[in-house]
Amino acid sequence: MAGFVTLRYVRDFPHPQPAAYAWLTDFQDSDPGLTDAIQRERRILQRDGNRSVGEVTIEVLGRKGTAQVETTLFPPDRWEARFLSGFSKGNHYTYHLEPTATGCRLTIDYRFAVKRLRHRLLFFFVKPRLRREIDRMWEGFAAAMERDLRGEIPSR
Repeated sequence: MAGFVTLRYVRDFPHPQPAAYAWLTDFQDSDPGLTDAIQRERRILQRDGNRSVGEVTIEVLGRKGTAQVETTLFPPDRWEARFLSGFSKGNHYTYHLEPTATGCRLTIDYRFAVKRLRHRLLFFFVKPRLRREIDRMWEGFAAAMERDLRGEIPSR
């Protein structure tokens, strides 16, 4: 029984939506160095307008692997990433930024492809740990964005 399990993640940033969108979608090979969780390496293989393809190495829940990921931008407020091959093949992440009174809010739906019922059930046991790893990754990105957008030492 193939299907998806979804984890929604929400994070507020104290920056205007256009600036946050530009920062978050300016994918660089060095981005994994901005955080100490999940992303280990990235290599952008191709850029074509609002589409890019990259090879990423991620480590999540103690498992490490490499995947090819296609990212499509839908300016001014959305983008999505599809895992085409390798580790996490079939995963599909959607990102949406919306303005708030104090900056903007990023909402991500991480849709994880699961092939077996037991993996679907296991997801609910590991979900809290996975959420902590995702939050740690985004803590690093948020700190780097803060430095960059506040005009401190650029991290990119």
